[in-house]
Amino acid sequence: MMFSLDVEAVMFSSDGKQIASASEDKTIRLWDASTGNHQKTLADHSDWVTAVVFSPDGKQITSASCDQTVRLWDVGASLHSVRLFGTSLGALRKFRKWHREIETPGTITTFTFSADGQFLRTNLGLFKVGDTGFNGGLSLKGGWICYGVAPVFLILPGLQPSCYDVRGDYITIGFADGRVLCLKFDCRALEQLFNLK
Repeated sequence: MMFSLDVEAVMFSSDGKQIASASEDKTIRLWDASTGNHQKTLADHSDWVTAVVFSPDGKQITSASCDQTVRLWDVGASLHSVRLFGTSLGALRKFRKWHREIETPGTITTFTFSADGQFLRTNLGLFKVGDTGFNGGLSLKGGWICYGVAPVFLILPGLQPSCYDVRGDYITIGFADGRVLCLKFDCRALEQLFNLK
């Protein structure tokens, strides 16, 4: 396997037969894990692809990008031309037909599927994999702690957040001056308040 640009993420499929890679050139590439052969390039993001993950059943690949979208791709459909024309010719044509897109309030850099494949746990909170899109979750945007897209708590103007992470009802924020802040929110109450369910 050889890459021309920085690879931002790699992930094995659940059966270990495929590898997906995400890179700065705005693409996701599928590889045969046993041979290292390139199988297909998935291309339609407008910015770097920052994270990639297979669904638990291996039938979907989900990609996240700096373009603030998550896209779901059908693995079987993407490999159709490979089955028809073989790996040499089939891998040349880029696959641009994702079947679902979720707009996000920021850039997702890490995510995993829930065991049932219904949700994505991300650094921005919880996303439902379905037509409803973003399903709430804590995030940090423009100096505000937000739930979904709604601002709920303003960080003091003198503090400069440099990073954050979310786990359930907790958000932890790192600041440029070396401080770390951890806050707990009642996400169930916020969901009811903002009618996200």
